[in-house]
Amino acid sequence: MQKIGIPWITVYAGGTIELDFDSNGIFTDHGIIVDINENGEFIDAKIVK
Repeated sequence: MQKIGIPWITVYAGGTIELDFDSNGIFTDHGIIVDINENGEFIDAKIVK
C-alpha cells in the first residue's frame, strides 16, 4: 500500500495555509493541494499536475 508523503507547507501573510502533497505515484504524476483559511478551517482540496 502506498501512502501520501509529508506536505510542503506555505503560510501566506493573511494567515491562509496551503498544503502541497506529493501523491507518491498514487495519482500518476499528480499532486494534491489543500487550502486552509486563517481560522484553520478546510477551504478546498484539488488534484493538480
